[in-house]
Amino acid sequence: SYLTVFLSDDNKDKLLYDQDFGGIVTQNGLMNSQADFGNGWYNDHHFHYGYILYACAIMGKENTTFVTAFGSSVDAIMYDVVHNANQDS
Repeated sequence: SYLTVFLSDDNKDKLLYDQDFGGIVTQNGLMNSQADFGNGWYNDHHFHYGYILYACAIMGKENTTFVTAFGSSVDAIMYDVVHNANQDS
């Protein structure tokens, strides 16, 4: 499925950890601000990754091997969306 390709190393536009800002972005988005709807510039991560997390929840409910294979990747995306490192907020 597209979702498993997206979460795996088979994806041409891999997900990467951006050490400068501490989040997950797409490889193309990090290289080009216009790619992937501004993903590399953290445009609407909660919105775009929300769709992915919803699909992952459905896959995980229907297929437990999905959780075993991609659970840590899904957790990382969820952390990217919900975690706020700003101690002032």
